[in-house]
Order: sequence, then C-alpha cells, then structure tokens
Amino acid sequence: YEYLDDEIVDHDQRDRIHAHLDECGPCLKKYGLEEAVRSLVRRSCAEHAPVDLRVRVLARITEVRATLRATIVDPGGPLG
Repeated sequence: YEYLDDEIVDHDQRDRIHAHLDECGPCLKKYGLEEAVRSLVRRSCAEHAPVDLRVRVLARITEVRATLRATIVDPGGPLG
C-alpha cells in the first residue's frame, strides 16, 4: 500500500517493487485491482468520514502494517 500511495522514500525499495510488478503477473493484477478500487472510491466519495472513524481506520492500518513488517523481518512471527 505504501507503493500504491507513493509513500516509499527508499528509491531502491521502490525500484525493487516496480521490477517485481513488471515480472509477476499475479502481483501486477492485484496492484491494478487495488489501484482501480482506490480510483473508484475517490470518484464516488464526496463526503468526508467522521473524525473518529478516520482515527480508528488509520490506527488499524498502522497495526496491520506493523504486523506485516514484523512478519517480513521474522517469517516465523505471528503470521508465519
């Protein structure tokens, strides 16, 4: 999602992900689907979410990202 949101500041990591997407059809397909969904949501949602909902969603995203990072660093971790 950081790649999708253009939030990756490490150029090497961004290049590796880009190269992977060029070579991996299933990942490219998933990337394209995520990109299409985000585009649809952006076009369809004119209203802003309530602040408390936004805070809860962002907190959950942070939790999921931390879990994924921990799993990548320690494949035997909670999801491995």
